[in-house]
Amino acid sequence: MGDEGIKSALEIAMERISGLPELTPEEIAEQKEKEFRPLGEALASKYMQGVIAETEIPAEIARHAGEPGEIVRRAFVAFLCRSVRPDDPGAAVRALNGLCRLAGDAEGLREKTTTAWSRILDDFQKRKDKILLECEATEMEKLGSLGISGSALRPNMADNESLKNELDALRRSCEPELEKLRAVLLESLLGG
Repeated sequence: MGDEGIKSALEIAMERISGLPELTPEEIAEQKEKEFRPLGEALASKYMQGVIAETEIPAEIARHAGEPGEIVRRAFVAFLCRSVRPDDPGAAVRALNGLCRLAGDAEGLREKTTTAWSRILDDFQKRKDKILLECEATEMEKLGSLGISGSALRPNMADNESLKNELDALRRSCEPELEKLRAVLLESLLGG
């Protein structure tokens, strides 16, 4: 028996691959997106956790060039944009600072976003405080009708479903303004 009848693992693999249909450009793009998007999200997560400093962002993103670099950049930007929420102002400010650093403060982006964010957050906080007071007053009335009263009495608002629903509605009502802010960021960072 001769060696010509025995195929190497590489030859067998190459034969199998040649029998597979070629990927379309859309499928190739999807494969690249699946491969590099998690990298951008991981970088953004590390930044949000404080592992990567704000000053290191441009260099970290620049480590990935070409099409993979664009995917990493888009994923990084998208992750930080999703972090801009009024219910976590600290994270939102960190995300905005990171996005502005990445933009290189194009066209006064930091000032624009800071102004818009402050307006959104102020409105959110005022409305949230009003909702809290109203829900607390309602709970105090309920307790009073049960004969429970006193100046040291504070209702437990942490498990109040009505309050949770009101705050969810408040968050949703802020979404249009947040989307405008995110659109400005996306336009500055990704061109659309």
